Amino acid sequence: MKRIIPFFFVVIGSQAQFISSPPNRDGSISTGEYGDHTNGRNAWSDGTRTWYMTWDNTNLYLAVNSNGNATDDEFVIYIDTDPQTPVNGGSNSNGSLAGINFDGVEYTRLPFRANFLAYIRNGYHQHRTHNGSGGWNSNVDNSTDIVKTTSGNLQEIAINWSLMGGRPSSFNFIIYLNGGTAYGGTSITGASADGGTASDLTGRQYFSIESTGDGSSTPPFSRLCYVNQIASNNISAYGSSFFGVTVADNQTTTLNTNLTIESFLRVEGGCTWTVSGDRTVTFTGSTATLFNSGFMNANPSFGNTANYDIGNGTDATILTLEGLSNIDVFNFNIKNSSTCRINGRQLRTGNTGTITVENGGVLEANATNSILAEWGGTSNVTINSGGLLRVTSGSNLDITTDNLTNNASEGILIEANSLTSYGALRFTSSYSGTGTVTQQRYLRSGTGNAGWNAISASMNASTASHFGTIGTDVHVNTKNLYRWDGSEWVNITNGSSTITPGIGYYGFVGTNGIQTTGDVYNFTGTPNTSITAPSLTFDNPGSGVTFTISGSTSNQGWNLIGNPFTCPLDFNTFTRTNVDDAFYIFTGTGYHSYAGGGLPNLLIGPMQAFWVKANAASPSLGTSWSMSSNGSVHSNPDLHRGTSIEDFFVLDVEDANDSEKTDRLTISIHNSATDDFDNEWDAWKLRNSAGYPNIYTKYNNNAMAINAVPYASGLKTFDVGFISTLHNHPYTIHLRDQYLTNGYGVYLEDKKLNLTHDFKNGAYTFINDTIFKDRFILKFSAIDPLSTNQAEVPKASPYQAWVHDGQIHLKGFENLGRTTLKVTDMTGKVIKVWNVDIAEGATTTFALPNLAKGVYVLNIVAGNNSKNIKFIY
Repeated sequence: MKRIIPFFFVVIGSQAQFISSPPNRDGSISTGEYGDHTNGRNAWSDGTRTWYMTWDNTNLYLAVNSNGNATDDEFVIYIDTDPQTPVNGGSNSNGSLAGINFDGVEYTRLPFRANFLAYIRNGYHQHRTHNGSGGWNSNVDNSTDIVKTTSGNLQEIAINWSLMGGRPSSFNFIIYLNGGTAYGGTSITGASADGGTASDLTGRQYFSIESTGDGSSTPPFSRLCYVNQIASNNISAYGSSFFGVTVADNQTTTLNTNLTIESFLRVEGGCTWTVSGDRTVTFTGSTATLFNSGFMNANPSFGNTANYDIGNGTDATILTLEGLSNIDVFNFNIKNSSTCRINGRQLRTGNTGTITVENGGVLEANATNSILAEWGGTSNVTINSGGLLRVTSGSNLDITTDNLTNNASEGILIEANSLTSYGALRFTSSYSGTGTVTQQRYLRSGTGNAGWNAISASMNASTASHFGTIGTDVHVNTKNLYRWDGSEWVNITNGSSTITPGIGYYGFVGTNGIQTTGDVYNFTGTPNTSITAPSLTFDNPGSGVTFTISGSTSNQGWNLIGNPFTCPLDFNTFTRTNVDDAFYIFTGTGYHSYAGGGLPNLLIGPMQAFWVKANAASPSLGTSWSMSSNGSVHSNPDLHRGTSIEDFFVLDVEDANDSEKTDRLTISIHNSATDDFDNEWDAWKLRNSAGYPNIYTKYNNNAMAINAVPYASGLKTFDVGFISTLHNHPYTIHLRDQYLTNGYGVYLEDKKLNLTHDFKNGAYTFINDTIFKDRFILKFSAIDPLSTNQAEVPKASPYQAWVHDGQIHLKGFENLGRTTLKVTDMTGKVIKVWNVDIAEGATTTFALPNLAKGVYVLNIVAGNNSKNIKFIY
């Protein structure tokens, strides 16, 4: 058998059509017969012989000029008509990984799962199909659907696609000659570089056909691929240019030569990709993938570095990072015209290595959880002049390398396409360079309140012109930008007026506004990495200014501040002094309220202004804010606020004629709360714009949008107020029971109509009476709230558990006996286990160990009762 590994290989990546007429099996190959004879297309020379392949919709055509004895040489082909990823993945139902022994030559390990094989010699041939169990069906001899012609040194073969169930849309293959003398004799194997004997060979190379369609066919010899699946080796033994490279089956491949890869590099789970010497992998295809679920050793020792070039500097390459493990590199260069998409993965450098975006290159974070990090030593990210780092809408990027250098004009772009879809960039790196950053923000337009946007500056801007055209710069009487000083609105007169990071502003968009139309706008500068925390007041508002529905007590101490960073702001990270644990965001028509007792909620977005309320003199949110300490790019914003609350009673009211006009009331169960207003758990009800509904609970004349209350096994009742300026207008109240963990009966009493609605029957629709504001009573219990024998009904849960201030609290409502508490991280790694006896009525506290910042799971097992609670540390 002659060697099937090429001494050289040329990749030419265009497409082809079916041949117009079948090859003439006449002992010679004329120009154009079998297609394009350019090496690496329909023909391939391995230095000893030339192979040919083409097909039409009926047959696969092959030829080989063996430069030997065409009569004696035996032709073998393995075909994979069901390609898997990785190439040797899948299961036995997808094909066989083992070949057949033909006259002493056997591939005991094929590079893929083959579905079809043919063995062809003069006077005899056979073919087989896989049996669906990892093996082969019995051979079929001398089928008329296989035809061979020999003449001199030339063999020509036609195999009907029907033997494989029809022409496959794609396939992989290997071919070889096995001969010396007829019917066996001394076999000459070209796979000796794989080690082993002729009867125990491993296939590490194969050709891949992406498409067999007419007009879109892949040139059959244009995609030479490598797979290491059986023993550690150096890749240079097999070549330096491949369409794709795979390391599989817990093996190690060493990069000991500079390597060109057109399409993919895959390091599967349990595998290692390491390096010997200073080597560079260059990706050259129009699209390529770097996949790692194993270990990439980028710098095992001095003088051994794995470097990567994305593109050749002329042609465009788009590389996507994939896999479950970190992509570890030394130097990583994104060349002119090329793009690397991080795709929610962690790209890491270290030991003085650099991730570089060259002139014309693009590094793109196009998913959540995208990270540029270090694996050790000094790490760098550099954007050269003309380069671009882009964070797409809905994506986030966290840069934790030592240094971030931006030397490109508008070298960093953080995109947005709506109020709720925006990119986010956080970096804990040292930031330097002459370049700028552009953050996009959608500003809505409108008339009246709807045109006002609550905004702040994420750049080191010092004047109001950062936001647009301000005040008298539009018209002598224009007032379109305001700040709140604790008691009054203060007009920002013109574009040269001073603005301060961390302060919130209301900017009008519309006629004579800071911008004239609702759209996405660019805000450019140098990003704030840290600021002095804004000063807060405990002042009373001026005459005629009312924030809440409750009245004078709840109107004092309101402050308008803003997120000063290019990433979301985590309110939980603030050191609060005399400030409620709640914040409020103006929507143009009303307010969204967020509090410790509310639903796990979104972070405060970039450039977003928000309200906080002081509850005593000398309020403070710390002395300084920094992007590294207070910023966040959490992969799941809904987990922004850690909570031990299991049950949320969420009532959404909507205008029956306009579903866009809504409001929300949230009541939650928390044993640290009281029925009255709690600074740590509740949120005041701020009044929405005219024509929009307001729903809230009332206790001691305090109107609350979020109300956390202690657990009670019996009936709980709440006065629920409703206000709208629209008289005799229909509204619908929905109970969002998806936020309830335990079972409850929930009823709404309408005092005006003297009836009680069971939410098991769906939503409740009513006609608003503007005079009857305190109209409803909400009732709920773990049993039927209308039952007169509640004490005899079992509780919803035998215990209540919550996590607060670094401690686990567990209260037993009955004698739980031996109870196991286990804390794990999100990978399932066990952090701490407690085994304790919990008595009825007792609350036991467990101190958490020092944990890294992140999401954890508390598992509680008490008898047959098991529950998981997620919390953020």
